Amino acid sequence: MQIKAERISGMKPKRFSAEGWLHYNVRIFLDSTDGPPLSEVEMVVYILDPSFGDNRYRVSVDRSQRFQIEIWTYDFFDVSARILMKSTATTGAYQTVTGEVRWEGRVEAREYA
Repeated sequence: MQIKAERISGMKPKRFSAEGWLHYNVRIFLDSTDGPPLSEVEMVVYILDPSFGDNRYRVSVDRSQRFQIEIWTYDFFDVSARILMKSTATTGAYQTVTGEVRWEGRVEAREYA
């Protein structure tokens, strides 16, 4: 199982303050092509970069959207996920996976949209 990230198409980058960094709307989700099927997953807790502060831990239970979350971020960063498996899963109760939040089409963060 892998963590994937992609920029949400059609969403223009934006600034949250006049002199702030350009932020991108990004979706983070699970890809199960090389692991147990998503049907065995109950819940995912994504652990984002410490710069997210109190919003660092994000929970998803939406299997139909591949346990997707959406964030605004100005840069790439490492991410991990704690995956709670169904009680019938053969892989055990929890799995931890790590990955990177990276996406295509990123321009330099200080450039204006």
